[in-house]
Amino acid sequence: MITLSNSCVALLERCLAIRKEQEFGFRFQDAVAVALHSLDEYRGCYSNPGAGQPDIIAGSTGFEVKSTGSDAVGLDGNYHAIRGQYPHFRLVGLRTDLKPYPLWVIRMPENPPTRVRFARVLEAGLVSDADIEARLGRTLAEILCAAGTAWSDEPDRALGKSRLESVRASLAQVR
Repeated sequence: MITLSNSCVALLERCLAIRKEQEFGFRFQDAVAVALHSLDEYRGCYSNPGAGQPDIIAGSTGFEVKSTGSDAVGLDGNYHAIRGQYPHFRLVGLRTDLKPYPLWVIRMPENPPTRVRFARVLEAGLVSDADIEARLGRTLAEILCAAGTAWSDEPDRALGKSRLESVRASLAQVR
């Protein structure tokens, strides 16, 4: 688990205040997809809006993205079948009831639990992917902070994601 920067939390909090929790979850998922795309090993990743598949797919890795205002998320659905399709399956979780917001990237076991309590990840025998957590957290903060309120306040989800992608491309040119 890592905590996101204060500026990143401020933008996420603003986005959450403007939208209902479900819409915020979609926006956060878009931000995670754009940030993952900035990491070398996930450059070809794409968002997957369909049911029965991970939210983000990057080759043999599937990412499920969840945000919650509590210490737990339910994994409703057929996660056993999804897990069987992807040798590497990660749960990206964001808690919005604590500040600064904590972010987890959890390696999902072959038999995924039906509920994950973030406060007890280690007790449940789940393993955090510390490397991806750190890099995703840094990249997410960099992209969100550069996009600013042009992302958080954008009423149209597709345009908001487009702004994040433009920022990602600009930052890649600078590197």
